[in-house]
Order: sequence, then C-alpha cells, then structure tokens
Amino acid sequence: MLSPGTELEGAKGVYSVIRLVKKGGMGLIYEGESSEGLRVAIKIPNPEGDLASLSQRLRCEIEALKRLDHRCIVKFVDEGLLPWKIRNYKLPFLVMEYVSGRRLSEVGRLELVEGLRVFLRILEAVAHMHRREVVHGDIKPSNVILAGRPVLIDFGTAMTEGCVPSRKLYLTRRWASPEQLERGEVSKASDVYQLGMLLYYILTGDRSGEGRPKPSLFPERVREGTVKIVAKALSRDPGSRFKDANEMLEAFREALREYVIGVVIYEGVKKEFDDYIRIGRGFGNDLVIDDPRKHVHARHCAIVRRGSKFYLLQGEFSPTTKGLKRVGIHTYNLPHVFREGAYILVKDEIELKDGDTIALCYSPLKGPYKVLKFK
Repeated sequence: MLSPGTELEGAKGVYSVIRLVKKGGMGLIYEGESSEGLRVAIKIPNPEGDLASLSQRLRCEIEALKRLDHRCIVKFVDEGLLPWKIRNYKLPFLVMEYVSGRRLSEVGRLELVEGLRVFLRILEAVAHMHRREVVHGDIKPSNVILAGRPVLIDFGTAMTEGCVPSRKLYLTRRWASPEQLERGEVSKASDVYQLGMLLYYILTGDRSGEGRPKPSLFPERVREGTVKIVAKALSRDPGSRFKDANEMLEAFREALREYVIGVVIYEGVKKEFDDYIRIGRGFGNDLVIDDPRKHVHARHCAIVRRGSKFYLLQGEFSPTTKGLKRVGIHTYNLPHVFREGAYILVKDEIELKDGDTIALCYSPLKGPYKVLKFK
C-alpha cells in the first residue's frame, strides 16, 4: 500500500499519490497528481498476490497502452519502477489518464440512440486496438466509463505480440467467451464476443451474461440488422463470428443506415431520436420544457418519422407498440415553424426540413416563445 504523499519517479516525470481508488486481485489503483498538476491514475501490482506474475501482467498492460492512441481508450502517461520491501525487487508502475464518470454497469440500458452512439465509439476504439495488434480480453460494462465520451479502461488482461499472459487467466466469467472459459484462449474473436455481449446489454439492460440473446428483450425500435450483429458476434464457434472488430465495425455502420436519426437543439442541448420525440412541459415527455409561465402545454407536440421524413404534429400523444397515438389536440398556444422569413402555424402537422426553427408558441406581438432547432 502506498501512503498519500508518496512520490513516484517515472520516465517522464514525478507523481504524487493522493488516495487509493480501487483494490483488485491484479492491482491497486491510486489517484495521483503530476508535478505539473495533471490528475492521473497510478497502477501497481497487488503486493498480496504473485508479484512476479502480476508484474508481468502490468508490463503487458503498459506495452498495450503505449501502442494505442484513441480518444475512447484510457491514455498512457508514463511508467516507472518502484523499490519494494523485498530486497533488490522493484515493482513496475503505470501512470494513466484519470477518467472520472459513471461506469456503464451503473447506468443499465441506454436510450436507443444514445446506446448506439456509445457502442459505436467503443467499437471504433476496439477496431483501433485490433489494427495495432492489441487484444483487450475483458470488455464489459464496468470497464466502460461515461465521461463526456465513452472510455474503455482496464487493460490488465490485454495481449500484444510478444507479450503472452501468465498461466493464471484473469477474466470475468459472466462476460467471457466460451473459448476463454473452456480453453483459456484470448483473441480478437473473444473480444468480438464480448462486444456482442456489450451491445446486447446496452440495448436491453440484461446483465445475466448467458450469451444467448432473448429476442423479447430487444426494444421495438431496434432494427433487424442490429439484432443480426448481436447474434453473429455471440456465435459459440469463434470462426462464425466477425474476424475482428474492424469487420464488425463495417457491419455495424451499415446497420446504422436502418436508423434515420432526427436532432432537435433546445437551449444549446442536442437531443437525438429515431422514430419520435414527445415535447412538452410535463414529465413523461422525451424533451421536457422548463416553462413556469405555462404557455407550453404539458404535452405540447411531437416530431415523428415516417420513412425518411420527419413531421411536427401538435397535440397529446401516447406511445404504443406501433408508434405514437394522438390522444388529444390543442386549440391555442400552437407550435409554429419559421421558414423563408415567416412563421407557419401548425394546426395539425407539417413536414419538417433540415434547419427549420420551431417556436412552441408564437404571437405576432410578442414573437416566438421556447424555440427549438431541427436538423
């Protein structure tokens, strides 16, 4: 254990320990600070374990991270050797970017568009790893931190050319591939399997880790192409999966073409959606408008997709298995669309065009009220 204030001299700088963040079977992770004031994470082998084996694993982790440079992968900062209590023995230590945020395992199922975006970023990161001949070996929700961007962490089981794991295999059984469990094999194919598990978890929130997708758990709006990617990635036979994350990425990008994504921007915040978005002052809307003056109705309007086009509809709507059902209409404080220099009253519905401005209410005397931008 390192005490707060302990200084470690790396190859590039000096780092001061602040506090212990996590104690795992393979290593201890501390929050620290560089001499320049940079907040960092410092990892050393767990002194209570097999130091020779764990030191080898940490050296492999260092080698893996030094090969990588992707914004959705925790960044390597420095490395060094720490004199230990055992005579003439020095422990390797790794200095990384300190990533602060919620783990994906703490969040559960994400809203569809957000979930697809998060998975795309992680898949791009693993594709980058596979091009650099790095295998992660333990991709799971608790190793993804949402920090403004999704960040893949914990390369303690990573493999590179010339860096073979020690005999003792560290893995999370619930998220491991069949060949990892049965034969201890870690490869790009096992990463693909775990990516399939991750995508299934993001879409359904199912954390059973059984490796057998339950079709009934997929939300209605998940397209067939996405379901097929999950099924292929989770093939029991490694040879039937995508050969690596790059091939999976190509298929996933193609599957995303099945989703037509709309975007509304309100008070500088972008909200993405696919089939529809309900807008109003009350809770239960997909976009809640803060309006203490109550000019905006509790359930004011909705934007829905029909094919490749989007329409703004005024009124109250309830979700059904087939989409939205209108359950009420308004006779005052109706939305308007600003187009070609004029505000167009939406008495029923109007097709939206890219760049349209939506005023949830409009008065010729007072002007627009609660304005959104559609893309």
